[in-house]
Amino acid sequence: MYHLKTIATAAVLAVAAGTAANAAVDTIQAPTGFFVPTVGDENFSPYRRGASEDWGWTHGAIAGPITSASLNISAHDVDAADGEVDNIYAYDGMTRVLLGSLAGANGVFAFTEFVLGANFYDDIATGLIVEIDIDVNNDGWLVALGKSTLTTDGSGPGNPTPTVPLPAAGWMLIAGVGGLAAMRRKKG
Repeated sequence: MYHLKTIATAAVLAVAAGTAANAAVDTIQAPTGFFVPTVGDENFSPYRRGASEDWGWTHGAIAGPITSASLNISAHDVDAADGEVDNIYAYDGMTRVLLGSLAGANGVFAFTEFVLGANFYDDIATGLIVEIDIDVNNDGWLVALGKSTLTTDGSGPGNPTPTVPLPAAGWMLIAGVGGLAAMRRKKG
């Protein structure tokens, strides 16, 4: 009996490890496209956008095998309860497919999750193309996106609030330190 429990536990751990090994996350955020770079910029152009200011982006390729996938769009100030409709599309091959509308929340960044079917797995493996159609009914609604996170096999999307990507922050730090060194040399 003890050996059967040990074998069963090992089998569960092996399946869990196999699933975790395929889990992946690809996040598109500033400075790509019109994603808000930092909190506070969401109410200003070019990040806060309305009808006829639609745009798209492409996620990096995620290798398979894939058993589940979700697209999580972080948006600021989506007033869906009041009639705002911002549609999200993804491409299945050459076909543009409506995934649904942003749900979001008024005055905050929040994720809307779109579960992707197996028909998108080959597109995820080559780079999923995503588009937003803002204010579909042309009612004067505005929206700002914080990030787009593509997750596979149980990965979490992280925090919906935009942050400066580490490489950009690192370059800004290096530039600042270099500027201080130059100023010091100039004074001396």
